[in-house]
Amino acid sequence: MTKLVPTFIPFIVITLACLVAITLRLVSPSPARISGPTDPVGFESGWSAIIRTEGAAQAYKEFKSQYIGDAGTGTHTAAHLFGDALYKAMGVRALQICDSAFSYGCYHQVMADLLLQNGPQQLEAVSVICSEQANDSTELPCYHGVGHGLAEYYGENLTAALSGCSSFAKDVADSCAAGVFMQYDEPIVGGDGASYADVDPADLYKPCDSSLPEAFVGACYLALPARLADTKLSIQKIIEVCGSAPLAYRNFCYQGVGIQVPGFVLYDQQKVVSVCETIPSVQGTLACRQEAAQTLRSFSKDADLVDPKS
Repeated sequence: MTKLVPTFIPFIVITLACLVAITLRLVSPSPARISGPTDPVGFESGWSAIIRTEGAAQAYKEFKSQYIGDAGTGTHTAAHLFGDALYKAMGVRALQICDSAFSYGCYHQVMADLLLQNGPQQLEAVSVICSEQANDSTELPCYHGVGHGLAEYYGENLTAALSGCSSFAKDVADSCAAGVFMQYDEPIVGGDGASYADVDPADLYKPCDSSLPEAFVGACYLALPARLADTKLSIQKIIEVCGSAPLAYRNFCYQGVGIQVPGFVLYDQQKVVSVCETIPSVQGTLACRQEAAQTLRSFSKDADLVDPKS
């Protein structure tokens, strides 16, 4: 019998290891469901524990399965928070895990953290990372994340943040600027989550009508509907505001409406189309529907009815 003991030792060790792993999984904090950045610390600590015990790829898979059917607009924010936890666990290698889910929120935050950690003097190196690590579908979201990082780094100095974007080629510079305005309007990770500048009821177009670099005024109007939505304006009122924007930037604003509409109508395709059709111009309606279709697909929703190319 004594000769059999060594045979059972590996079995006992493996069994105990499995029991420990199961126990760790059971006692790991369950990540809180959020519809917005209500408890970012608790949310990140929960997912950080799962990243450690199950690995980054499995944790991200679980995160997506938990949120994929959520009709709330907080899923993009949740993806940002997950990306922050992922970056803390594995650095720039997190880009190998992130994908297009929830409007690329994970990608956005990983790049924002990378820039925030290394400073704007590393913009050239960050640009190389976006070009080399990202594929054709993720290059623009990668630069969008750089914009988040620039805005977080410079805080209220919107012009300085945009000047960082201006060092990139035009197509990716616009994506970077969109990240700047998004972070400027509603900081997601870092700070206290408050906007750097409240919406002025007497001038709903700020900061787009201020002394911004002309190259990025369009990106500002693209972000304007999200900014206005945070003030609880109705989608129809936001469309009215866009309709009075300078003609050169009006369709940028309608594109921004398209990004917001799915969340307003709980991703109902028919209602998305109905809202976009209230825009008093053909080009504006098309701009709205195109962006709405892209938003629907990023949340794994059917968009065939909404996409004007269908």
